[in-house]
Amino acid sequence: VLSFIADITERKLAEEALHTSEELYKSTIKASPDIIIVTGLDVNIIMASPVSIPFFGLEQETQLIGNNFFELLATDERDRATSILKIMLESDERKPLNFKCLHSDGSLIEAEINGEVIRDIGGVPTGFVFIIRDITERKRAEEALRESEEKWRSLVSNSPDFIALHDKEGKYLFFNHFAEGFSEKDIEGHTAFEFLSPESVNLFKEKHEECINTWKPVKFEHTAMGSNHE
Repeated sequence: VLSFIADITERKLAEEALHTSEELYKSTIKASPDIIIVTGLDVNIIMASPVSIPFFGLEQETQLIGNNFFELLATDERDRATSILKIMLESDERKPLNFKCLHSDGSLIEAEINGEVIRDIGGVPTGFVFIIRDITERKRAEEALRESEEKWRSLVSNSPDFIALHDKEGKYLFFNHFAEGFSEKDIEGHTAFEFLSPESVNLFKEKHEECINTWKPVKFEHTAMGSNHE
C-alpha cells in the first residue's frame, strides 16, 4: 500500500479565515441602518441589507436577490449608471451621486448613492457595493427653500422701498433698488458702513450689533452719502 499525505493545515486556516471574514461582512450589512446593495460584476444583486426591503416597497429579500440593480433605478437613469460603473472600474474617481430609485408602486424616490468596486486579494474586480440614502425630504426642503427665496425676491424687487440684505460684517448680499448714480458693481464687496455719513456710522454699527444679538428688528434713522460722497 502506497500512501501520500499532504499537510493542508495552511489551506484549512485560510479557508476558515475566509469564512470568518465573509460572516463578518454579512453581519455588518445586516446590522447596518443604511440601504446597502451588493452585486456581482453583472450588477445582479447577491446581498442586501434588511432596510433595503421596505425602501423599495418589497416584503422579503428574495424579491431583490438575483435581480439586476439597474431595475431599481428609474428607466432614464440607467444609461448614466452604466457609464458611471465603467468609470469606477477604470479609475479611482468616487463621489456620491443623486439618482431616482424606483419603488414597487411605480413612484420615484430621490436618493444619494455611493458606489465602490469589490476586488479580490489580487485586485481583480468581482462586484460592486452600493450605499443608498433616501434624500426625498432633503430635496423637498431644498425646493421649498428655493420657492421661498423666489417669492421673497419677487416681493422685495417690487417694493418701492429700499431693501438691503447683508451679512454679519455688514457686507451687502442683495439690494432691491439702487439710488441714483449707483449700480450693483458699486456696492458689490462693500459694507453698508462705507456709504454712510460719518455721524451715522457708529449708530448704524450699534443697531446692527443689537439686531444680531437680540434677533429683534430695530428702527432708526441714518444719513447715507450719494455717489459723489456727499
